[in-house]
Amino acid sequence: MKLTEFFISILFSCCLVSPLQAQTSQEEYLYVVYGYKEQLAKGLDNKDGYTWESLYQYDFSYQQAKLLGKETKKGRFLFSVLRKKDTNEYRATVVIFLDESNRMQSEGMFWCIPHPKSTSALKEQSHEYLATELKLPPEILLGYAQALEGFLAQSTK
Repeated sequence: MKLTEFFISILFSCCLVSPLQAQTSQEEYLYVVYGYKEQLAKGLDNKDGYTWESLYQYDFSYQQAKLLGKETKKGRFLFSVLRKKDTNEYRATVVIFLDESNRMQSEGMFWCIPHPKSTSALKEQSHEYLATELKLPPEILLGYAQALEGFLAQSTK
Protein backbone atom coordinates (compact mmCIF):
# COMPACT_ATOMS: atom_id res chain seq x y z
CA MET A 1 0.00 0.00 0.00
CA LYS A 2 2.90 2.37 0.67
CA LEU A 3 3.97 2.08 -2.97
CA THR A 4 0.47 3.06 -4.08
CA GLU A 5 0.45 6.06 -1.73
CA PHE A 6 3.88 7.11 -3.02
CA PHE A 7 2.73 7.10 -6.64
CA ILE A 8 -0.49 8.89 -5.80
CA SER A 9 1.51 11.62 -4.06
CA ILE A 10 3.54 11.94 -7.27
CA LEU A 11 0.28 12.38 -9.16
CA PHE A 12 -0.70 15.41 -7.15
CA SER A 13 2.76 16.93 -6.89
CA CYS A 14 2.95 17.05 -10.68
CA CYS A 15 0.11 19.55 -10.67
CA LEU A 16 2.21 22.03 -8.74
CA VAL A 17 4.77 22.42 -11.53
CA SER A 18 2.44 23.95 -14.12
CA PRO A 19 1.76 27.69 -14.03
CA LEU A 20 -2.02 27.41 -14.09
CA GLN A 21 -4.71 29.88 -13.09
CA ALA A 22 -8.12 28.22 -12.86
CA GLN A 23 -9.44 25.28 -10.85
CA THR A 24 -11.31 22.10 -11.69
CA SER A 25 -15.00 22.15 -10.79
CA GLN A 26 -16.90 19.06 -9.63
CA GLU A 27 -18.77 19.02 -12.94
CA GLU A 28 -15.50 19.14 -14.90
CA TYR A 29 -14.01 16.39 -12.73
CA LEU A 30 -16.98 14.10 -13.44
CA TYR A 31 -16.75 14.90 -17.15
CA VAL A 32 -13.05 13.98 -17.21
CA VAL A 33 -13.47 10.72 -15.28
CA TYR A 34 -16.77 9.47 -16.71
CA GLY A 35 -18.19 11.70 -19.45
CA TYR A 36 -15.12 11.85 -21.68
CA LYS A 37 -14.94 8.05 -21.85
CA GLU A 38 -18.61 7.87 -22.82
CA GLN A 39 -18.09 10.65 -25.36
CA LEU A 40 -15.28 8.71 -27.04
CA ALA A 41 -17.19 5.41 -26.97
CA LYS A 42 -20.29 6.94 -28.58
CA GLY A 43 -18.51 9.32 -30.96
CA LEU A 44 -20.12 12.37 -29.35
CA ASP A 45 -18.95 15.98 -29.54
CA ASN A 46 -16.96 17.60 -26.75
CA LYS A 47 -18.82 19.07 -23.81
CA ASP A 48 -20.10 22.48 -24.86
CA GLY A 49 -17.54 25.22 -24.22
CA TYR A 50 -14.56 22.86 -23.83
CA THR A 51 -11.79 21.45 -25.96
CA TRP A 52 -9.22 18.67 -25.50
CA GLU A 53 -5.51 18.95 -26.25
CA SER A 54 -3.44 15.75 -26.48
CA LEU A 55 -0.08 16.38 -24.86
CA TYR A 56 1.86 13.21 -24.20
CA GLN A 57 1.96 9.47 -24.83
CA TYR A 58 4.15 7.01 -22.94
CA ASP A 59 4.57 3.38 -24.04
CA PHE A 60 6.11 0.81 -21.71
CA SER A 61 6.39 -2.91 -20.98
CA TYR A 62 5.57 -4.57 -17.68
CA GLN A 63 5.54 -8.03 -16.15
CA GLN A 64 2.18 -9.46 -15.11
CA ALA A 65 2.04 -12.48 -12.82
CA LYS A 66 0.32 -15.53 -14.25
CA LEU A 67 -0.46 -18.90 -12.73
CA LEU A 68 2.78 -20.36 -14.09
CA GLY A 69 5.24 -17.45 -14.07
CA LYS A 70 5.09 -13.99 -15.58
CA GLU A 71 3.98 -12.56 -18.88
CA THR A 72 5.37 -9.42 -20.52
CA LYS A 73 2.63 -6.99 -21.54
CA LYS A 74 2.62 -3.60 -23.21
CA GLY A 75 0.95 -0.55 -21.73
CA ARG A 76 0.34 3.04 -22.79
CA PHE A 77 -0.49 6.21 -20.89
CA LEU A 78 -2.12 9.11 -22.71
CA PHE A 79 -2.24 12.61 -21.20
CA SER A 80 -4.67 15.24 -22.51
CA VAL A 81 -5.76 18.53 -21.03
CA LEU A 82 -9.26 19.94 -20.83
CA ARG A 83 -9.45 23.65 -21.70
CA LYS A 84 -12.21 26.24 -21.74
CA LYS A 85 -12.77 27.23 -25.37
CA ASP A 86 -13.38 30.93 -24.80
CA THR A 87 -10.36 31.58 -22.54
CA ASN A 88 -8.09 28.60 -23.33
CA GLU A 89 -7.75 28.13 -19.55
CA TYR A 90 -6.47 24.78 -18.35
CA ARG A 91 -9.16 23.01 -16.30
CA ALA A 92 -7.90 19.43 -15.73
CA THR A 93 -5.75 16.64 -17.12
CA VAL A 94 -7.09 13.24 -18.11
CA VAL A 95 -4.80 10.23 -17.86
CA ILE A 96 -5.86 7.18 -19.85
CA PHE A 97 -4.21 3.80 -19.31
CA LEU A 98 -4.41 1.30 -22.14
CA ASP A 99 -2.99 -2.20 -22.24
CA GLU A 100 -2.55 -4.39 -25.29
CA SER A 101 -6.07 -5.76 -24.89
CA ASN A 102 -7.72 -2.31 -24.98
CA ARG A 103 -5.93 0.00 -27.44
CA MET A 104 -9.05 2.04 -28.17
CA GLN A 105 -9.14 5.09 -25.90
CA SER A 106 -12.76 4.53 -24.91
CA GLU A 107 -11.81 1.12 -23.48
CA GLY A 108 -9.05 2.47 -21.23
CA MET A 109 -8.97 3.37 -17.55
CA PHE A 110 -9.57 7.11 -17.09
CA TRP A 111 -8.63 9.33 -14.17
CA CYS A 112 -8.35 13.04 -13.54
CA ILE A 113 -5.46 15.16 -12.34
CA PRO A 114 -7.33 18.20 -11.02
CA HIS A 115 -5.99 21.72 -11.31
CA PRO A 116 -3.68 22.43 -8.33
CA LYS A 117 -5.94 25.27 -7.14
CA SER A 118 -8.92 22.93 -6.93
CA THR A 119 -10.59 22.32 -3.59
CA SER A 120 -9.05 19.89 -1.14
CA ALA A 121 -12.23 17.83 -1.31
CA LEU A 122 -11.92 17.42 -5.08
CA LYS A 123 -8.24 16.49 -4.83
CA GLU A 124 -9.13 13.92 -2.17
CA GLN A 125 -11.92 12.55 -4.37
CA SER A 126 -9.43 12.10 -7.20
CA HIS A 127 -6.92 10.46 -4.85
CA GLU A 128 -9.57 8.04 -3.57
CA TYR A 129 -10.72 7.18 -7.08
CA LEU A 130 -7.20 6.27 -8.15
CA ALA A 131 -6.39 4.36 -4.95
CA THR A 132 -9.65 2.49 -4.33
CA GLU A 133 -11.59 2.24 -7.58
CA LEU A 134 -8.88 1.76 -10.18
CA LYS A 135 -6.56 -0.31 -7.98
CA LEU A 136 -3.64 -0.27 -10.40
CA PRO A 137 -1.03 -2.94 -9.63
CA PRO A 138 2.49 -1.79 -8.65
CA GLU A 139 4.01 -2.64 -12.04
CA ILE A 140 1.54 -0.31 -13.77
CA LEU A 141 1.99 2.37 -11.09
CA LEU A 142 5.71 2.24 -11.81
CA GLY A 143 4.97 2.82 -15.50
CA TYR A 144 2.70 5.69 -14.45
CA ALA A 145 5.50 7.29 -12.42
CA GLN A 146 7.78 7.07 -15.46
CA ALA A 147 5.04 8.50 -17.69
CA LEU A 148 4.51 11.39 -15.26
CA GLU A 149 8.22 12.13 -15.31
CA GLY A 150 8.15 12.40 -19.11
CA PHE A 151 4.93 14.41 -19.07
CA LEU A 152 6.36 16.89 -16.57
CA ALA A 153 9.63 17.21 -18.46
CA GLN A 154 7.72 18.00 -21.63
CA SER A 155 5.28 20.42 -20.00
CA THR A 156 8.02 22.48 -18.34
CA LYS A 157 10.00 23.07 -21.55
